[in-house]
Amino acid sequence: MFSTTRPATARAAVLTALVWSVAALPFLTGIASCPTAEYLHRPCPGCGMTRALALFVSGDFGASLRMHAFAVPTLVSQIVFGVATVIAAYRWGAPWTVWNARWGRLAIGFVALSFVLDLVLWGARAAGAFGGPVPV
Repeated sequence: MFSTTRPATARAAVLTALVWSVAALPFLTGIASCPTAEYLHRPCPGCGMTRALALFVSGDFGASLRMHAFAVPTLVSQIVFGVATVIAAYRWGAPWTVWNARWGRLAIGFVALSFVLDLVLWGARAAGAFGGPVPV
């Protein structure tokens, strides 16, 4: 039988997808800039990701890995998390209910792992490893 709450949860899912899409626009269009690099003139843990993704898309995989080794996994984790929140909104009416499902907790864990790896790489580069800090 058709549930009367399905239109409401479908609206929540569409709104969640819309919010993710609008939030991604500055990055997709290239107008986003890193405030850490802009104001402090220091690289942040994400510095080089946009350039690494552009290199990856252009087929220069080696240069992409040298620019930021975790750019692609971080992007994938964000996409997985975004999709998980849309599904959670459709199933339970709100994106923050993603924690209710095992797959939602796995998506959150994937994002957390990718962010930890970004921080580790950033710290290693700040100490001079892997070619040193990414140029800002």
